[in-house]
Amino acid sequence: NNFQGWTRFLGVSSYALNYEMIVVMPDAGNSLYVNWAQTDDDRLNAWEDYIVTDLIGHVQTNYRAVERREGRAITGFSMGGYGAITVGLRHPKMFVSVGSQSGSLETARNAARRLRQGKVARAPRSYSPEMQARRRLENPLIGLPGFSSIVDRTPNGQPFVTPEQADAHDPFNLVLTVPLDELPLLSIDCGTDDRLVGASKEFAELLLEHDIPFDYMQLAGGHDPGYWIQTMGYFMGLHHEAMQRALGQRPISVRR
Repeated sequence: NNFQGWTRFLGVSSYALNYEMIVVMPDAGNSLYVNWAQTDDDRLNAWEDYIVTDLIGHVQTNYRAVERREGRAITGFSMGGYGAITVGLRHPKMFVSVGSQSGSLETARNAARRLRQGKVARAPRSYSPEMQARRRLENPLIGLPGFSSIVDRTPNGQPFVTPEQADAHDPFNLVLTVPLDELPLLSIDCGTDDRLVGASKEFAELLLEHDIPFDYMQLAGGHDPGYWIQTMGYFMGLHHEAMQRALGQRPISVRR
């Protein structure tokens, strides 16, 4: 998929209009949204920096965005779910609400396990000649020279080269390092037929064990747009409400 997926398949524009939100859909290729520890070509592959510095700076300069944590949320699907949780927990003072939809939350933990076994963090995959040809086809919907094919959009190198680097990007570790009063609202959802649902449940159990506030949802469905269409309205509303409360736009209940 690419940055157009939310618009083409999920109708994000209607939610943006309804909630009067600026919805930014950055494309990070197949980067995991982390700064790669090893790059085998001339690309920097500083994807985390791109999100928290370049992208946010660009939006704040060019749009009528709220320029503080209370007006900013981050979320994503699949790899984007891992990326959103990881970036959000590594920069908790930048986001008031952080979500993972069908997120690959075990990405860094699996990489750390491989590195401790003496393997590379990301194993190379083998493809048939037909699949290799398909991967090199440029997607005209992207239309960016050098970034339009799957091969172009996949960094060359390794995201992590030591177990410690992977640990530092593991949501299961990160969430326990942020003081409770500095944590953003965390939201997790996943389809019951999704192979990634086990990691989402395990992450929710960790949050319960440590009394960390969060929102969890699961519905029947798999790892596909059909499930994400079902949940889009729910989590967009959730992030909107989190920002509205933080901005003082909702009544505050007072216990007597």
